[in-house]
Amino acid sequence: MPGKVLVVGAAGFMGRSISQRLIDEGYEVHGVSRVKPDLNFSGFTLGRSDTIKNIEPGRYDTVVFSAGKLRPNSKVDSLIGDVFPEAIEVLRFAELCEAAGVSKFIMISSGGTIYGEGGGSKKVETDRLQPLSPYGYMHLLVDKGLCQINTRQKMTTVCMRIANVYGPGQNIVDGQGLIPAIRNCVMKDAVFTIRGDGTSVRDYIFIDDVSEAIRLAIKADTLPLALNIGSSEGASVNDVLTLFQEQINQPIKIAYSPAGGTELKEIVLDNNLAQKALGWTPQTDLKTGLKRFLQENQLLKKEERND
Repeated sequence: MPGKVLVVGAAGFMGRSISQRLIDEGYEVHGVSRVKPDLNFSGFTLGRSDTIKNIEPGRYDTVVFSAGKLRPNSKVDSLIGDVFPEAIEVLRFAELCEAAGVSKFIMISSGGTIYGEGGGSKKVETDRLQPLSPYGYMHLLVDKGLCQINTRQKMTTVCMRIANVYGPGQNIVDGQGLIPAIRNCVMKDAVFTIRGDGTSVRDYIFIDDVSEAIRLAIKADTLPLALNIGSSEGASVNDVLTLFQEQINQPIKIAYSPAGGTELKEIVLDNNLAQKALGWTPQTDLKTGLKRFLQENQLLKKEERND
């Protein structure tokens, strides 16, 4: 029988999708977020994780943590003031869950920033973690802390290292992520500025594939400490722009600026371990997923939306 799941950050892009997927599968899902999505939760708490000081023993089987203030592009002036408190809060909440008898703690982590440069053509979970950005460093701290909690053998912890996730329901207001940022420029007939020469490569994963991976992780009897959740396929910024222009059948205004100091040249995730541990493989390629994103955002002509 489906169990009882607490989703922290249930109103976010991934949190909402994960919650909906679990609800559809018959799980009792309790959400935590500052706003309440229009989903059929079994319970809901308005606020953030730091507003929760106690968890009733036996209340939840699994906790999915998909929340945080930091973003990949956040400007950070202080590790002590901005990065450490966020990592500490995740670990505080994980220990709260452990004390309440939660069986499994699933952290929505970052596969795009936690590895850094170097290594093979595709990142595997055992590669050295050497993030360049504060966001990636925060996830490194959480990753190592959850590994330590896991050694106590009271609660299983797993960091799901997610690639660049995109799809319907993504926040297009602030343009977080490459695909919604391009969309916003097209809607405003504005210039899209590329940092660098557009050859930097990333791994893009569709939101439905991420939600399915989380569902399978909840069901799994055993889990490794970390799992890459990506397509195992790389696409450059220029590749994405080309696909975008082909889909909307119009050119996009492009400009170039110097790459930032924390800009990685290439990050592609090897998903073989997730295939073995979860029986999971991504079902939506970039071209198909981009089309579904554009359909929702009304950037395709009517005849293209209906085919």
